Amino acid sequence: PDIDLLTPVDLLMPEEDEINHKVVLIENTLLEFDVDIDIIDVQVGPTVTRYAVQPYKTDGSERIRLNKIASYASDLSLALSAKRLRLETPVPGTNYMGIEVPNKQPSTVALRNVIESKTYYDESKKKDAALFIPIGRDVSGEPTSINLAEMPHLLIAGTTGSGKSVCIAAIAIALLMQNPPDKVKMVMLDPKMVELARFNGIPHLLGPVETDTERIIGVLKWCTREMDRRYKLLEEHSARNIDIY
Repeated sequence: PDIDLLTPVDLLMPEEDEINHKVVLIENTLLEFDVDIDIIDVQVGPTVTRYAVQPYKTDGSERIRLNKIASYASDLSLALSAKRLRLETPVPGTNYMGIEVPNKQPSTVALRNVIESKTYYDESKKKDAALFIPIGRDVSGEPTSINLAEMPHLLIAGTTGSGKSVCIAAIAIALLMQNPPDKVKMVMLDPKMVELARFNGIPHLLGPVETDTERIIGVLKWCTREMDRRYKLLEEHSARNIDIY
């Protein structure tokens, strides 16, 4: 399908005043507990903003321990009026810790904007994989993508309303947008009966979206037989994966 079928949505980022206000709140709240820190960077994402915190040295030689700052998470959450607060102690690959604060107004991340981004284009050309798909934006707002072929056992988990169905639909749509029906075929099983019905009729499906429990069990058994058949084919040709085959 043409990319024009997808609707672009501009990111709604927090205003500078909101960010600066939270910087002051974080620094002053910790200062009340004699913890002197400096916020050296702010990374703004679609749903959260990460504040990079670097503690000062107490007496010129010893730094304040990160777990001491983390112990004030509840006080920070109260001061920032945040429902949830996430602390990274430290942010992997850096020399600072991160405090992720939810934005007042979360921004919608549109699939089209991610697909059309330069970051995704460069990555997809580098990977050149049929199952390379966009999954959204990270905490700094940069497009994030994955190659499904490198993660064949995938569990999408989360609380009610956290976006599991949206994620599954986005993955399916990305596969449709980037592959013709003769290259990628899909089997869709929907015990809830209402989540995947919209995909009925697309040429990429091997059959209709299955909603009946008995038929779902039968389709799963067929899938395992097909998987075994393919493993035997790979074994006969001494191939570890489909690319080598």
